[in-house]
Amino acid sequence: MAADIATCASCGEQRRLCGSVWSNSIQQPRFCKECLLNYITTGETHTNDLWWLRQLAELQDTESLTALVAATQRGDNEEV
Repeated sequence: MAADIATCASCGEQRRLCGSVWSNSIQQPRFCKECLLNYITTGETHTNDLWWLRQLAELQDTESLTALVAATQRGDNEEV
């Protein structure tokens, strides 16, 4: 997975992405090495939801996209 190239959920650039965890059948946003190192160094991160959705589409992660739609329809998108 570390070799996946897609939109970084933080900076929006097309880069190699680091891995991420899964929560409620949804793969959480993935970041490029530069953004991840910045987060580790400063403790500050920024996730752009549109870039994250674009990332899921580029990686063809239909399982996460389907789970996000279902969570939104149930109204529990705060847990995502």
